[in-house]
Amino acid sequence: MNSAYLTLLGLNHNTAPVNIRERMFISEPTIPDILTRIKSLNINESLILSTCNRTEIYFHTAKPESSVLKVKDLLSQSLGVSRSWLDDYTYVLQDEDACRHLFLVASGLDSLVIGESEILGQVKDAYRIAVSCNTSGFFLNRIFHRAFYVAKKSRTETRIGLRPLSTS
Repeated sequence: MNSAYLTLLGLNHNTAPVNIRERMFISEPTIPDILTRIKSLNINESLILSTCNRTEIYFHTAKPESSVLKVKDLLSQSLGVSRSWLDDYTYVLQDEDACRHLFLVASGLDSLVIGESEILGQVKDAYRIAVSCNTSGFFLNRIFHRAFYVAKKSRTETRIGLRPLSTS
């Protein structure tokens, strides 16, 4: 049986200083090219979420360990950053841990400002781009639609985001 795994390679406000996060930011016009290059690595599905406080690549692959190494090399080359940065400042999550993390992000619970609502729109934009690039298929579609549901439910059933704060 050929299994595939949800894998997340990312960095955020907890793992990297602002100067590293700024250099690892992937602008929206650049995302389709990088998604295409990830697809050429024989990675089934992929999605890039890049904001001012995080850059995360979600992908579905049968070979998570080697795929992480390949994606790190691709990012180092594409963004012109040191490969050691990717080793030092990124995290890798798989399967349930990656899903849980996505749900926390989409709900605004894994944010510099807890409860901030802008992130859900950014997650939806990342999903829209992956769909338009044909890099989100059955697996990522299900997970991201579930994340949208969880985020909406957490906002309507809790008081999170009722009185949003700023980082200042």
